[in-house]
Amino acid sequence: MGSGWRIRVRLLATTSLVAVWLGASPSGAYGVLPRTALAACSDTSGGSDVSSAPIDVALDVQPTTVSQDNLDQLTVRGVVTNHGDAPIDTQLVSSELLVNGQPSFAWGLAIGNGLRDMRETALPPGEQVAFSRVMGKSLAQGPGDYEMVLRVLGVDSPAVQVHVD
Repeated sequence: MGSGWRIRVRLLATTSLVAVWLGASPSGAYGVLPRTALAACSDTSGGSDVSSAPIDVALDVQPTTVSQDNLDQLTVRGVVTNHGDAPIDTQLVSSELLVNGQPSFAWGLAIGNGLRDMRETALPPGEQVAFSRVMGKSLAQGPGDYEMVLRVLGVDSPAVQVHVD
């Protein structure tokens, strides 16, 4: 950026959006981004953690013990609960399912498609939103033990262990 360019950030009324101006004046380029997008480009050397959210994330994977022949039954269920005092955009379409510590590409495709609960983008305080996807063989490539964690807005669920015979 040339001299005179600035980036200004202002939190909007909801806890999940920020307004961003890019330019020498407020009339420069303007946009609204999820708060978590700001975390990717912010200096983390002492500022507040903008990716933290007042939520709980729960994960359930069934069955937890499955044979390779029955992997097509593997179903991932999640619940996000808003413990804040304002509605929050859960950004479930950007959530990650970590399998043995690595993000699952298949989860990104699955959660980005399918039926949506309208509350996902404005989950009221004290409420929860539940979702599920049948993942089948895309999560477990062969026999072994798999640890799965669901990450929503930078908040991780407790790990779930899945064993494939």
